[in-house]
Amino acid sequence: MSLFDVSKDLGRRALEGTNGHGPVLWVHEDGAGPYVTGAIEVGVGSDTVWDLIRSYERHPEFIRVILAEEIRKQTGRKTLVRMKCGLSILAVKLGIDMEVEMREEPSRRIEFSLVRGNTSRFEGYWAVHPLDHNKSCLLTHAMGADVTALGWFVGKLIERLPGADGGVLSAIVTVILKDVKRAAESQRPSVR
Repeated sequence: MSLFDVSKDLGRRALEGTNGHGPVLWVHEDGAGPYVTGAIEVGVGSDTVWDLIRSYERHPEFIRVILAEEIRKQTGRKTLVRMKCGLSILAVKLGIDMEVEMREEPSRRIEFSLVRGNTSRFEGYWAVHPLDHNKSCLLTHAMGADVTALGWFVGKLIERLPGADGGVLSAIVTVILKDVKRAAESQRPSVR
């Protein structure tokens, strides 16, 4: 997991230097590779953002790197989701197909981990914390993943530029945070 939880350890102070433009990213290496934690302030209440990130099957509508999500099984606070993620770089299509377990915590946190797929690592969390009497919120997304599973092109990039996997993962986390922010701020009130 990450070295720290942005929302617990830094909160809003982490975003003050961005003038609302965020996101702020932290990258660290663990034994399995890079782990990126990102945070962004979203200009709507936490209920709207929480409902949006919990609507797994709708993710492809507003998160560009998610091509498809299908709920396979739901038991209590655990949801098994089949995900297809991908992107195109210079007309080369890259993708990962996997099943991920989502575990919702009462504290508005969703931890996720790989169950099976064509990658060796995919783990992290979402967290939503209200700010300004719930007029806005802090959205945190963290991810550790084997980005070489995206295909030959990324594998060669990382082979030639050691450490580039952290950059690729940072770009993906940034896109996801900005996409969720855009989707949440375009809808008011909550998507219940």
